[in-house]
This record gives sequence, structure tokens and C-alpha cells, in this order.
Amino acid sequence: MNGGISYELEKDILQVKIGDYIAVYEVDADNKIKAFKSFKITTANIKKGSATIVDITLLEGSINNGGSKIEIKLENGKWASDLKANAEKRQALYNGFKANNEPQEWAKVVASLVKDGSGAVDIDDNNKLTLSLPETKDYDIAEDQEITLVVPALAIENATNPINAGGKILIKPTIKATIAGDVVTSVVRENDIKAGGKEIVIELTDGDWIGGDIDSKDNVDNLIGGFKVMGVDDHTQTNWYKIAGKIEPENVVRNSSKKLTITLPKVDDVSFGVNKEIISLTIPESLIQGAKTEVVATPTFTLYPNVLQVAGKAVGGIRIQWP
Repeated sequence: MNGGISYELEKDILQVKIGDYIAVYEVDADNKIKAFKSFKITTANIKKGSATIVDITLLEGSINNGGSKIEIKLENGKWASDLKANAEKRQALYNGFKANNEPQEWAKVVASLVKDGSGAVDIDDNNKLTLSLPETKDYDIAEDQEITLVVPALAIENATNPINAGGKILIKPTIKATIAGDVVTSVVRENDIKAGGKEIVIELTDGDWIGGDIDSKDNVDNLIGGFKVMGVDDHTQTNWYKIAGKIEPENVVRNSSKKLTITLPKVDDVSFGVNKEIISLTIPESLIQGAKTEVVATPTFTLYPNVLQVAGKAVGGIRIQWP
């Protein structure tokens, strides 16, 4: 077989799988086989692509609320061109994520991703795929959960073999905190903020607020600092930033070991225009007895303008339901 010709994968040999055999034949002028040799394809023979999850630690409440992002970087390969649009390929990717324990809880996250459709996936020009996790309200874990990924061949352009991705997602269980009060049970608009008096109630399910000095200036500032407008880079440019700056210790009451109420003061200089603000809360661990991590409260709540912008083109009749 000396003096033979070279073969190139994807040119002379279109596709192979690890574990397959390639047979090479030597034939004479009459096209009769004179000799042959077979080769088993191993990982050492293949220039494989690689994938890496950007390591991230999430709190259980962040999964409940949604909005967290998972980034996956792909090297020596390309994501399937129709991965975002193709439901079968998207679901194959989602099913590639595996939990090291309580798999029934992670399965709820996968179901949320499937339901969310193509909007959960974004692929940039540098071959980085970002998954935006939708809310999964019933996700509930009892211990740290590690999520790893095997990227299916279906999700990669012209691939035959899956890729074991490096990196992992770590999700930590936390004490449960629930937001209630006016901001959840009613629609709070700009005029309501200017009038003041609306309540945010925060209740702990399996933990207790710290004792007597929770309403000290430092503790109140730490608590209010945990409220953030979602999807905003510069929080100082939000209306919530103005509201938070006016909340003082006298606006915060520890009703019981598990319940705390914030009464919003009058804030005259807010101006929502036609845009709403969605607010999340992460409670510092220092404010909850025995807590070892921050606690993400659920659900988020929304503050509305007096006039909500509605974009779109009316065709025939249109019905608008005010929130």
C-alpha cells in the first residue's frame, strides 16, 4: 500500500463515527483487490470540536423567577444553522443537560425551555450560544445541584459525534422568600408611587428574619439594595432607584419572625413615560438567621406607567386589556 494517496475527512470520506472502521483497498488495473487494511476510528484519530459551559452559580430563586443566562462556547465547530428555529434540535440540546441529583426538578427547567420556544436561544458571531432561562415557579431542590452538558451532534453543523462539554452550572437551594402585598395583588402605577402607601410584604417560609435591629439604617439599606430592575445595566437611571433612595427605617416593619412589610413613601420625581419596570429582590444572607447564601425572593413584581405603550399594527378589530 506504499505510494497510496491521501484521503481527507469531509472531502474523500464524508462522515465517520468514533468506533467505526474504515477499510482501505489496493486494486490492480482490472479493479481486483490485491490487499486491504482496516482502521478503527478512535478519539485520537479525530480532530474533535470542544464545548464549554461558562461556569455559573445560581440560586434556587433565580430559577423560579427566570432571567438567568447560560453561556456555551463552541470551538472547532459551528452550531447548527437552524438550531434556533428547529424545535427538534433545540430540544435535543436541552435534553443534553443532566443533573447529578433530583433530576425531576431539572426536568421542570427543560420543560420551561421547550415551552419558551426559539426565544430562549441566541447565537452570536463568535459561536457563543446563550440560553435565557424562563421562569420555572415549581422548581424546588433540597441540596446543591450540578448540571453538566453533552452537546448532541444534532445541534452542531455537519457533526456525527456528540461533545462532552466542560464546565458546569451549580444551583444552590435557599430559604424560601415570597413577595406579596400591593405590588403583587394590584397594579401599581406611577400615580400610586407619587401618592405613596403601597406595601411590599416579604415572607420567609423556612427561615427567620434577624431580631431587633433589622430596621437599623444599615440593615434597611442592605435590604433595599437587593431590589433591582431586571434587564437594566445602569440602575441609577431607573425610577426604582429614586424610590429606593427615599425608603427609610420607619418605612420597614418586622411584623413577625417570618414577615416584613415595606411601605413605600411618596416619591414625586418618578417619570415612567410609557415603560414599565420589573423588579426582583435578592435578600442578603446577613438579614436571615442562619442563612449561608443570599435568598432570591419570588415572584418579581412590576411597576407600571400611567399610560402603557402598545406597539403593533392593527388588522381588523383589536382588543387591549389593561393590566
